[in-house]
Amino acid sequence: MESIAPEKIALIVARYLSDNNFTQTSSTFLLEVANLLSESSNEEVPKNCMNLEATLEEHMEGEIESF
Repeated sequence: MESIAPEKIALIVARYLSDNNFTQTSSTFLLEVANLLSESSNEEVPKNCMNLEATLEEHMEGEIESF
């Protein structure tokens, strides 16, 4: 199985928090993962980043197909 880079996971989580209006949690999370992200990514989560729901749906579809 392919490993997902910690930076990508951080971006997906940050996007989820932002999309669901967890403003304070999102701000705190971005501060805590600042060492994983570049300075430009630190300010705002890219809109083209796959969201958490889509990632989980894709994963679940793969799991169902493997049965």
